[in-house]
Amino acid sequence: MASQATKYFYLCSSRGTVASVNEKFMSHQQSRQPDARIEVTKDGPYLVSGDLPLSEQWIVTNAEGESLEYREGKKYPAQPQYALCRCGQSANKPFCDGTHKKVQFDGTETASHKPYLQQAETIEGPTMVLTD
Repeated sequence: MASQATKYFYLCSSRGTVASVNEKFMSHQQSRQPDARIEVTKDGPYLVSGDLPLSEQWIVTNAEGESLEYREGKKYPAQPQYALCRCGQSANKPFCDGTHKKVQFDGTETASHKPYLQQAETIEGPTMVLTD
């Protein structure tokens, strides 16, 4: 079976565990990085401060698109602060190069604020019902 990989960027912990940016940010906030901060700028990048390291993680999938495993990618050194691209157009990903201004990126949040069960799709299987 052919496999594909989807790249994600994660802020790293010293233990090398995989977690989302929010989970990693919170763990640093609660432990050894009380000055760690992630700011979402209006129509611009994420501004990260507090010496947080950054790494790439790949989710490897099979031909059907099912997730198989995480694969470790490039690790970036911790920096006092950096700007992460949010528009997807930077030539220097994961870092911002200012392209969001050229492409007039609209960073308005569009996620629903409804409770999970009010917005989830119900998927009925032979032995259980899933919500997604």
